[in-house]
Amino acid sequence: MSGLAYSSGLVALSAFLVGSFRPQDLSHPYVGHLAWLRTDSFGIVCFFVATVGLATSGYLRRSYVVTRRSATAGRAPATISLFATVVARSLVAAGTTLVVYISINAVTHPITLGLPATHLLSWPTERTLRAVSLIVVAFAVAIDRALRDPEMRK
Repeated sequence: MSGLAYSSGLVALSAFLVGSFRPQDLSHPYVGHLAWLRTDSFGIVCFFVATVGLATSGYLRRSYVVTRRSATAGRAPATISLFATVVARSLVAAGTTLVVYISINAVTHPITLGLPATHLLSWPTERTLRAVSLIVVAFAVAIDRALRDPEMRK
C-alpha cells in the first residue's frame, strides 16, 4: 500500500509541477503512447489515490503495532482514534501539498486563482481550494494532536 501511495504521490507532484510551470501542457498525455491519459486528469486521480493510500498504509502499519502492544497489556486497541489519526495525518499531507501547489501557481500565473481548480468541475476556484485546504489542514492537525496516543511515542 505504501508503494502505491508514494508512486501515486510522485505522479500527482509531477502533474502539479506541469501545472505550475507549463500549464499549457496539462491537457497533453501523461505518457506519450496513451493519448487518452491527460496529465491533469491522471494527476488528480493519483492525488486522491495517494491520499487514501497514505491513510490506509498508516492505518495498517499502526494497527499492527497497537494491536500487539494492546495484546501484551491485556486491553482492547483504540481503533477509532487510530483511524481518525491516520486520516488526519493523510489530510495534513494532502492539504499542505495543495496549499504549496496553489501558492506556487499564485506566483507563476496569478490569473488562474479565479479560475476553476480543475477541468473536471466548474467549482471550486484555485483561490477557494487553497482556503479550504488551509482550513482542512488546521482541523486535521488539531485532531492529530488531540488523539495522539501516548503509547505510540515510545
